[in-house]
Amino acid sequence: MFLRMRHMKMMSLVTLFSAMCLSSAHAMQCFSAREQRAQAAIELHSELMVTALNCASQHPSKGLIRIYEKFSKEHRAIISGSEALLIQYFKKNGQGNHAIDKYRTRVANNISEQVFELSQFRFCREHVGKLLAAASWSETDFLKQIQRTVQLQGAQENCEQDLQYVDAR
Repeated sequence: MFLRMRHMKMMSLVTLFSAMCLSSAHAMQCFSAREQRAQAAIELHSELMVTALNCASQHPSKGLIRIYEKFSKEHRAIISGSEALLIQYFKKNGQGNHAIDKYRTRVANNISEQVFELSQFRFCREHVGKLLAAASWSETDFLKQIQRTVQLQGAQENCEQDLQYVDAR
């Protein structure tokens, strides 16, 4: 049920974003496969961050913030490479360097909305396990998770879903 709610919410964001894209001065281009993976990496990283920040007080003995920081450090190459790829995407679509910050903020805010929709207790119950599992992910494991995220987003016949958080103007 949670995934269905999340999917419905994402589709409404896609619809809203499509209207924004169509009315913008610069029409956004669809993501390439590499850019889709970069988007998925940033979304996963943001999900882990929101989980650590929102659930640390419920699970003080687990050290969730420390786990997130360690994950970020260990996977810095993938995360920064993903950001660099998205920065290139924003630049080729007429946006400046600030676009990545706005993008990351929108992604984190969207994930944070789930905390309020579900309640903090339920959000943590559904997300802490993923953060704890991420603590032991190798680079290959992280890349597999990124690919799963891309696959869950589904094959895209148009780019509307790609761009759900991208209009960072």
